[in-house]
Amino acid sequence: MFSLLMAVVMFTGSYYVAQANNMIGKITGSNYKVDKMVVAVRADDSAETIEDAADYTYGVQFEKGAGNIQTAVTDIEKQIGVDTIEVKEYDSVQTQAQALIDGDCDAIIYNSAYTSLMEEAVDGYSDKVKVLYTFNIRVELDFGNSTGATDDSIIKEPFTVISVVLMFMVMYQKQVEVT
Repeated sequence: MFSLLMAVVMFTGSYYVAQANNMIGKITGSNYKVDKMVVAVRADDSAETIEDAADYTYGVQFEKGAGNIQTAVTDIEKQIGVDTIEVKEYDSVQTQAQALIDGDCDAIIYNSAYTSLMEEAVDGYSDKVKVLYTFNIRVELDFGNSTGATDDSIIKEPFTVISVVLMFMVMYQKQVEVT
């Protein structure tokens, strides 16, 4: 009788965990994230729009998020109406931030998620720069199905099913030991 009661409790619990997983997936937008790319210049720079910075040298780094950086560069070129902008590559977002402050480049292009890293590298970074332009890139998240397989169970079925099966196995084992 105890085993049957535990089975019902486990099944009910699994159902509600699955419902919670489904709700969280709907709230978070499930398969996408948005990367906010920005163009920043020194705070005392005269440029007020991206068009004002058409002839600038843009500092970039391709170590982190190279695809997003290239997409942002292409969008900037389109916005200011040129075939190519002049870019100078740096090893990291930290050196990129320092290069902007030091005047080694006129503007930098980066993912705003890295602003805290820039703050750590350059004291008062956010006060020393201003953002001229932002560009949002919607990125599809890969939940391990990058091989092109049609099995999307990793994002459709909760892992609690495995827990229930294991619990039934443990309960069955204990029942066998008792008898």
